[in-house]
Amino acid sequence: MSELKTLTTNWEVFCDSIKATGVSVLESAETADSFERGEGLRYLTRLLKVSINRFVEYADVETPELFAVCDNRSGFGGDNPDNLYSSCLIRDTSCYRVVAERGSIWQFAFTVFRTGPGSEKVLLARLDQDDIAVDEKGRFVLYVGGPERATNWLPLGDGANQLHLRQTFRDRKTEQPLVAKVEKLDSTAAAPRTSDREMSARLASAEQFYGKTARLMAGWSKNFSDTAVNVLPPVSKEFVASVGGDPSAHFFIAAWKLEAGEVLRVHIPHYANLRLWNFALYNYWLESLDYENYVVHTNSEICTLNPDGSATLFIGGESPNHSSNILDTTGHHRGHMMLRVWSDDAPLQPTVERISGTGIITHRSDNNG
Repeated sequence: MSELKTLTTNWEVFCDSIKATGVSVLESAETADSFERGEGLRYLTRLLKVSINRFVEYADVETPELFAVCDNRSGFGGDNPDNLYSSCLIRDTSCYRVVAERGSIWQFAFTVFRTGPGSEKVLLARLDQDDIAVDEKGRFVLYVGGPERATNWLPLGDGANQLHLRQTFRDRKTEQPLVAKVEKLDSTAAAPRTSDREMSARLASAEQFYGKTARLMAGWSKNFSDTAVNVLPPVSKEFVASVGGDPSAHFFIAAWKLEAGEVLRVHIPHYANLRLWNFALYNYWLESLDYENYVVHTNSEICTLNPDGSATLFIGGESPNHSSNILDTTGHHRGHMMLRVWSDDAPLQPTVERISGTGIITHRSDNNG
């Protein structure tokens, strides 16, 4: 087979696989309405963009660059609207330097993962803001791999292939995110040119990630929609770790569904030794809802708390005066919801109940002053 024929065959395989994945994922939500079907098609294009970015555009380990994994147009897998996610591919035999300015963001963590061809991840090393020495101007240098250092160093275990940066806001309007640049210290040549074989290999990796991630997320959506509706059960630390979630947080995840005229009332108890909790709404496809134009998420720093330190949130209807206690479903009648809690103690169980929409004002007055 000629090299050109091999290349065109690889392209056909890529396109056929993307098509087959898209069809199976869309058919998995066969009861979805027109709104959800349109979002499902948009979700597939966004996930394809993420896959291409990760395994094609930013796949050169000789010139690593942190790129946004999720943003306001490409959320997936229950992304947190209060988070910034960025990562780059690395090689476990190399050494890297991260030059950064800390900013004023509440929390951040650098992590090293060994990732598989799908969404599975194994955490190998992690440093958060409390582990990193920062100078008086808010600057620091972090070394990844190479000789062990007393401070600001992350080891590269066998199979390490991803450096990830997760940042968490308490208030996006006032906090400045961390800015970082990655340098490969043992580079000896200019960035390599991309050959047809290299490009075919990158496309194959992108296709694997796209297919496995899309099917995995579709399975999550169906599972939550079938087994956990209008409740907020905790999920295990093992589950969170398997997908690279924040190991410092406790997670509660479920589906929500409302009939016409209904509202969900969510009561989040007061947590001892609380650092932050965050609550967000998602569509059926586990994409965060439009948080730029609607109030679809809140946290313990920006919402109105009850006198005892607990919080009462309402899901459904409009959000008058952009209240952080009334979350807008943006026209959806079902979706998913997620509570993240950063607390030194195991968090108490939140409660969820359906109420009539006519009770919003009364309940809001009773519970939130």
